[in-house]
Amino acid sequence: MSTSQFEREYQIVSLFIDSAKSYGQLSAAALALLAYLSAQLLGGSPVVVDNKLLIAASFCFLAATLAAGAYQALAAGRLESLSGLPIRRARGIPESWFGHSFVAYQAMMLAFYLGAGFLAAVVVR
Repeated sequence: MSTSQFEREYQIVSLFIDSAKSYGQLSAAALALLAYLSAQLLGGSPVVVDNKLLIAASFCFLAATLAAGAYQALAAGRLESLSGLPIRRARGIPESWFGHSFVAYQAMMLAFYLGAGFLAAVVVR
């Protein structure tokens, strides 16, 4: 890969990494909001939540947060392998996964928007 191709790849992937960071932060904030809502619904005791929409929203936002972190790790590993530099960090991720980082990004987007829909349903009720 030429230097100019790598620079373009780096710029594009950096934008996606920044986007994943933002979605991860929004998902974590939504989890905090859901914890607050569950405390309000249960009168200050968020031990047992029987609202299925609240549980689904929490699960989706947690999945989105984890997928955002996974995407960032996979995208950084992909850039590292494309750079051609002899940087090889010890990680437990197979090299073949770096080319499929988009799957983690798509999972993040899907989980985030599903969580937003479930959260909207909780709030509307």
